[in-house]
Amino acid sequence: MYASKSPRQAGLAHDAARVRRGRGGRWLVCGFALALGWGGRSAVVAAAEPPAATMMAVRLHGYGDVGNLHFDRVPRPEAAPGTVRVREFAAGINPYDWKFRDGNLRRFFNPALPIVPGIEFAGVVDQVGAGVMRWKPGDAVYGYVGEDGAGAYAEYVVVPQGNLAHKPKALDFAAAAAIPVATQTAWKALFETADAKRGQRLLLQGGSGAVGLAAIQLARLRGLEVAAVASTAKAALMREYGASVTYDYRKQRVVEVA
Repeated sequence: MYASKSPRQAGLAHDAARVRRGRGGRWLVCGFALALGWGGRSAVVAAAEPPAATMMAVRLHGYGDVGNLHFDRVPRPEAAPGTVRVREFAAGINPYDWKFRDGNLRRFFNPALPIVPGIEFAGVVDQVGAGVMRWKPGDAVYGYVGEDGAGAYAEYVVVPQGNLAHKPKALDFAAAAAIPVATQTAWKALFETADAKRGQRLLLQGGSGAVGLAAIQLARLRGLEVAAVASTAKAALMREYGASVTYDYRKQRVVEVA
């Protein structure tokens, strides 16, 4: 599942390419993956093996432009009971991330700085805490840090065990890291908030964006018929992902034809 729509700004994908390299830092921006994060792109960062008990991380030292992001060597986190530590091979970048960097989200999430940003990732389980039964070291996984969380732009991240899923064998780590946030957004909207049921018809606004494309697929898997709204240029894409009907919001009044 991929989204082709770019965010309003290049965001942290652009930031990552310009971030200041800290002393001893060995991370490189090596490419991009199309992300499901609200239509954003995902920067892929290759991690080097750090010295014992430390790791490299991108940290935000102050709100504002990319100059406030630095590569720092920081303590490596340990898995607490019920949590899992993952050695990362890729991290997703969403519009949320550059909005957080700019300081636009302080009303909702205002942690002490410096902080390691990032909310979705893919990698291999490195350590499990007490009480963790589902995961073991060596498992290839993808996941997210949790609501109001951060920490994915680092060589290691510790998350609750329920925030992980097995990485599909058909996906590389870059593609897997691009999936969690938008897919969960779509799932919660469809099945936890709207309580969508098999056999119902779904009218999906913004069907060509990251969340929209995820929602089309999830709805079809659950047996819903999907009518998706976007521009005519995106109609073929939405049909490819499973929409049975498409509408162009610039040419049609959806409330009259749907």
